Amino acid sequence: MPATGNATARATLRYDPENYTPYMLHDWPLRDLRKEYTRLRDIAQKRIKRLRADPEGAQSKVLQIFPEGIPRIGDMHGSRAQLESAMADLALFIRNPESTVSGVHTANRARARMLGMDEEQSASTYMSIDEWMSYLRAQGILEMYGSDEARAYYYEAGGTNLSVEDLSKWSYDRDFWLEKRRNEYERNSDSDTLRRSFGGRQRF
Repeated sequence: MPATGNATARATLRYDPENYTPYMLHDWPLRDLRKEYTRLRDIAQKRIKRLRADPEGAQSKVLQIFPEGIPRIGDMHGSRAQLESAMADLALFIRNPESTVSGVHTANRARARMLGMDEEQSASTYMSIDEWMSYLRAQGILEMYGSDEARAYYYEAGGTNLSVEDLSKWSYDRDFWLEKRRNEYERNSDSDTLRRSFGGRQRF
């Protein structure tokens, strides 16, 4: 029998998480495998129903684990291999913090804070920005993740058709414009200082 997990694991998984890998599931007695699968499927079905009824939960990526729904044991036609694979996916779903509505809300607020965004914005907005930032990180542009620059580009581009190439061009154009404005400001400041200096000189 698999080893019993801690109190947190027992609230969801009956055994330690490592026992739910395909390799370990192969050693489970079929009766226990079927019983635990049925129990976890019931829990997951309730969570999925609540997620889909919640505006933020309905956008949770965890729903992609079972895009066509969680299969019943009867749908597997006695295939133990299919049951083990489905059980491994089911355990991943159950353990994911975003498999619950409260977990999704907490994760979304954390994303908003990390991205320097107003937490009152719609979940779809900061999830979209998070996807953009994650794309930049996946491209190896780590310094851009969560940056003001990447966020400003997102808003200016309207959040669509984003690319690293356009970001680079946008950043170059913005830097060029900022440098131009800075030089103009410094020239005007120097001129004002010079005029005040001459205007304030005492004549003899």
